[in-house]
Amino acid sequence: MTDMERWWSSDAPWVHEVSEQEVPSGLTHPKESLLFHLDGRRMTSHDGLFSEFSRVCEFPDYFGRNWPALSDCLEDMLWFDETKRFLLVIHHWSDVLSESPRDREVLVRILGEVGSNWSRLGYEGEGSPSVAFNSVLVGS
Repeated sequence: MTDMERWWSSDAPWVHEVSEQEVPSGLTHPKESLLFHLDGRRMTSHDGLFSEFSRVCEFPDYFGRNWPALSDCLEDMLWFDETKRFLLVIHHWSDVLSESPRDREVLVRILGEVGSNWSRLGYEGEGSPSVAFNSVLVGS
């Protein structure tokens, strides 16, 4: 399995740290999947991070702009019907939470937990294939 195939898989790991050269400029997504591009330059603070996630992932108005709310919204993206694979690509990873760099670990943990939780969900009932939710952290 290639790295890009892993990005669309429901198998661990669900968070992939890569260089910019490893992400093709024309990254496409398979049928019944969604690809989200987030800009780390907009995510240097907590407020910027929550705003970017909310904007790009189309979070509902009730999004609480905190860690538990981020986790809840990412685990409940059911407003995207018929989606069996989600891929978040966070560009300029080194800029993310540069005002609070220790909190990057919190974000990575949440992204991994969300991927793990989605991987246990079948999209057509028990015994069906799981939902893939992966995050690609793109460095420079």
